[in-house]
Amino acid sequence: RIEKVYLQTGKMAFLPVQPVCRLGHSLTVPMFLPPAKPHFINEGGILPDKFIVLTSHPEVAPCHPYSNCTFLSDYDLAGNLDRLPWDALHGKTVHYLLFSTPETAREELDLAIRACAKIWDAGYGHSRIIDCGGNNFNLATAEIFSDHEFGKLGDKYGSNIDLRGFTDCRPPEEIPEGQPTKAFPYLKSFQFAEILGERGSGKTWCALLYALRLSQEDGLSVYFHGEGSKGEIRQRLKRLGTCLRDPAGEPLDDSCVATVDLAAAPCLTDNGFDLKDPACQAYVREQIKSLRKTREKSIATVVFDNYALLTGDNQEGKSALPVLRFLQSLQRDGLLVILICHTNISGVTAASSHLERQANLIMKVSKNPEWQQELRAAVTGRNGKDSTPTLEERCRAVCDEIDAAEAERTQLTLNLEFTKIREGAQLNPREIRIDLETNTLVDAEVDGEVKKAFVKGLVTPMDKQPATDASACARNFEEA
Repeated sequence: RIEKVYLQTGKMAFLPVQPVCRLGHSLTVPMFLPPAKPHFINEGGILPDKFIVLTSHPEVAPCHPYSNCTFLSDYDLAGNLDRLPWDALHGKTVHYLLFSTPETAREELDLAIRACAKIWDAGYGHSRIIDCGGNNFNLATAEIFSDHEFGKLGDKYGSNIDLRGFTDCRPPEEIPEGQPTKAFPYLKSFQFAEILGERGSGKTWCALLYALRLSQEDGLSVYFHGEGSKGEIRQRLKRLGTCLRDPAGEPLDDSCVATVDLAAAPCLTDNGFDLKDPACQAYVREQIKSLRKTREKSIATVVFDNYALLTGDNQEGKSALPVLRFLQSLQRDGLLVILICHTNISGVTAASSHLERQANLIMKVSKNPEWQQELRAAVTGRNGKDSTPTLEERCRAVCDEIDAAEAERTQLTLNLEFTKIREGAQLNPREIRIDLETNTLVDAEVDGEVKKAFVKGLVTPMDKQPATDASACARNFEEA
């Protein structure tokens, strides 16, 4: 049983004790004995008709006046989250009881969210946090927060905990066996996704592609842009619709993606459109409301292209927080929010690291995919080659660049890599090739076989590779 134990420091602890006989005495006295097998308090007393309240405070577990729930606790809950009694939790509703003091509020909330994440990721449904608002439990007055409202708790206690994964608690869709894993099933309402890439890497094409795909299933997509004419954006959407086509072979209906040119909005500031400005935020909401009414369709996805052009000045560091709060308010309305951002020289989000930290999913678009760079470096290191390219290698590289520049007129390649998907989910990179002449699109997964073929190509001797026009290649190199 649990008994109060007064420590020499004057503090009180609640410890498991067993009555045992002390040597020479016939009366039993409480003595601390560690359990023979680690277990949670009340683990063996969970009843089928009661929901479970999990807490890190064992002092509430021995006795409580609430007959419709079973308290489950542990002396070191933070250290034992991985061994929660999953068999006992199966099919049960589990809430987390949040006790706090001003000094421990942030730490307690951190543990509560970690515990809910464990329960959720184990497939046991959606936990809720019962916030006592202090260290006294009263079920009648406590606030209960569902898992898509944990951000409110974070705001209440000033927490900086990463809440990604809780803005939308539906698990990823099950992907039929034999179909490649891709980002599309992982994009859900109530989420914030970021498309990240260097200039000219194809971020806009990628965003339009996903906006069009999502609109076919979930409802209208709205594409807010700050550069490029409306006609140019519509032309790209029409091309993508022709490339994708529906099951009957007809082009996809690109009218399901509405485009709004924010560069022409009436609320422009001296620095252009600024999502930090309440007037600009109100304009975005008005456009969403108007489109929902005129199109008579629900809106599932909104895209902002791009952060640098739509946030005025003061874009760095904490200046991104008003933008993030606005985007989070759109998420709470049930929307999937996609934000396009540029990369800096380090390959991460330019302007503010807050954007990456808050994103549920990041799709990185690049001209030269990282997996190729890593494999090339690994092969070069194992073979001990000089990193300085030879004349022939430089010539080949320049010729490849020339060919790539020519191909860009008619063919576009998007190299996608994915990060920050839900814990435990891993996606291979993807290569999307769009032929603008034949209106065809190939979306291929970069799996192990593709990577092995790339590595073999790196070590294939020059004399065994397809013959090239050496003189023309040399002339191209000189001209370059």
